[in-house]
Amino acid sequence: MKSRTNQPDPETHAIEVKAKFGPRDKSLNHWVIETTPDTRAILLDKSLIYIGWSACTVKDHVRVVRCFKVKNSGICRVSA
Repeated sequence: MKSRTNQPDPETHAIEVKAKFGPRDKSLNHWVIETTPDTRAILLDKSLIYIGWSACTVKDHVRVVRCFKVKNSGICRVSA
């Protein structure tokens, strides 16, 4: 059921916090969230989102795994 303010339905647009980066004693932190593809598209379409009184930018977080064991050969062995 959609609300009157034309906001996405919270039941279909779930957001789960995965990580927080930044110093504990500072007000600026980076949060990594996991969400559905539809919610991701909505968030990335906006330049800013407002959470309470804070304006937050939204960007994709891509984690690249790199192997340092084989010295630039491009092969990474998965241990069993």
